Amino acid sequence: MKKQLFSILIGLPVIGFSQITLDSADIIPNVGDTTGYYTMKDPHTIGAIAGPGSGASWDYSTMVIEDSAVIEFEAPRRGGLTPDPASTTIAEQFSGAFADRIQYKATSSDLYIVGTRSGITQTSYGKDSLLKFKFPVKYNDSYTTNIDVESGRIVKTYRKGSYKVTVDGEGKLILPYGELKNIMRVKVEMNYKDSSRFNQSTYSSTAYEYWQKGSISYVMKIEFIDEGRNKDTIVVYRKGEEVHHNPTGIATYYKNGSVLLYPNPASDILNVQADGLNELNAYKIFNILGETKFTGNLENGNQINIEELSVGMYFVDFEGTGLAPIRFIKK
Repeated sequence: MKKQLFSILIGLPVIGFSQITLDSADIIPNVGDTTGYYTMKDPHTIGAIAGPGSGASWDYSTMVIEDSAVIEFEAPRRGGLTPDPASTTIAEQFSGAFADRIQYKATSSDLYIVGTRSGITQTSYGKDSLLKFKFPVKYNDSYTTNIDVESGRIVKTYRKGSYKVTVDGEGKLILPYGELKNIMRVKVEMNYKDSSRFNQSTYSSTAYEYWQKGSISYVMKIEFIDEGRNKDTIVVYRKGEEVHHNPTGIATYYKNGSVLLYPNPASDILNVQADGLNELNAYKIFNILGETKFTGNLENGNQINIEELSVGMYFVDFEGTGLAPIRFIKK
């Protein structure tokens, strides 16, 4: 049985939409020969085999994706990403006992998943365009990219496949250890065919990944795998102490640190927490039309007064930092 790990580090603005209720039949259909449960021992690798919910009963009928406020999903560029000395725009994430590597390329506003490498075998998504997922992505937008495999410098043209990735829900997720808010659902569909042998092998899977604002990996993934002879269901989830039960702010990560605005939404004062950005001071606030509403300097070293703003969505731009504008909501 193949197990695919999808580690998507994304920053996505998602707009509220109609409610989607996921019942037991939708989540775990009775089509698999087996259902395996796994916990994640760290943000990017599968840990030990586990019982459903670490001894708790999984009630999938309580799993709901619904309307919620406009929320921001960050693109963490730290915590496991190691720069490649040959190119400052490439990073690799090691995962698993055999040091398989997930590779990334990034700019100040985009993050691409390049592919994976295990030894001399390289799997890329869409050759050197390298795109599996790019943000921002609108609700229900889909991106399809090809899978290309090479070993050393030899391209394995008989091994082909594709990924299709769709953002299709956001809201809350109820797991055995409690309710998690600010959840985004990403649907990943993969098809793969290996015609190198007389008996061709085909493989397909559909995975639902549930990402939480502020996390560097999904909090849960449900994957349905069809290898022709075997149909399996794999459930991978984070431990309760490794997720955010009450996220309160919107963070934007920068090459030299990060900035967090909280609380968000806010009615009067926005607190600014800066990591590695000592020059942070002057700011400009503008609305969704690009109209400047306020300019000023941080009060008390780390606060922005927004009392005079009308209710709505705004952006704050910290001048001279190269930091992308950060979205906040005045309530």
